[in-house]
Amino acid sequence: MWKYLRALINLYLYSSLHIALCAGLLGIETYLVLRQEVDLNLILCLALGTLAVYALHRIVGISKTVALSDQGRFKLIAKYKSHLFIYFVLSSIVFVYFFLALDKSKMVLFSAACLPTLLYILPVFPKGKRLRDYPFIKIFVIAIVWSYLTIVVPAAGQIDFLLSFLLIERILFFLAITIPFDIRDMKVDNNTGVPTLIHQLGVKKSKSLAILFLLISTIILLYLQKVGLIDFEYLMALILTYGFAGTLIIISNSNRHDWFYTGLIDGTIGIRIIAYSLLLLV
Repeated sequence: MWKYLRALINLYLYSSLHIALCAGLLGIETYLVLRQEVDLNLILCLALGTLAVYALHRIVGISKTVALSDQGRFKLIAKYKSHLFIYFVLSSIVFVYFFLALDKSKMVLFSAACLPTLLYILPVFPKGKRLRDYPFIKIFVIAIVWSYLTIVVPAAGQIDFLLSFLLIERILFFLAITIPFDIRDMKVDNNTGVPTLIHQLGVKKSKSLAILFLLISTIILLYLQKVGLIDFEYLMALILTYGFAGTLIIISNSNRHDWFYTGLIDGTIGIRIIAYSLLLLV
């Protein structure tokens, strides 16, 4: 029984369905907070685009981690490389269909994120490097692109006082939850010769920095709730999410099973709206 359950979990996580679902949920969260009608075409673009990008990222990443291809998730990803290619092609085709259904402003805004995303994944720089292979840049690209796509694009670029603070909160949130992945990837980054924040600050200080990011985000939310720009339920939902994420950050280490990172820490992206929806129902 466990054999089949493990295979199902691996399929869900490493096909990138999990992170794609979280991307869609985060887009819906933005619309709920802004009290705007959900643009289903954009939500599907976020989910399908994430599915395609993460599949491509894993396909390209296999060639960069040959020395580790017989270990952990790398062994699993290498084994199902052909599956990832199918996921990439199918999700890309369906993505284009919904992308063309977007209004022009969102189409242009969404397209602006494509270049840094592709540069992050594809080895187009000298010596076959990707943007993520340059020192200390990885977590910042991830945080900014994710926040841009799930805040700026849903708002059609109309950034006001509330959105500017929500954008800062989301960037800080992504910076916080991305730091544990650098802890997980210490061996990989050592193998590929890519210095990260962890190498510069060490694990303990990096965790402290991640917690600081969550604390600053909490202060931002407390202010937004005080001035009436967000409701109490949203404030509590994110504080609960931060508490859960902070706990995961504190207990993270390079020996944790990858499900801890790919499942739980990535899952905090989707937990935000789940907690918010449950609190609204109470």
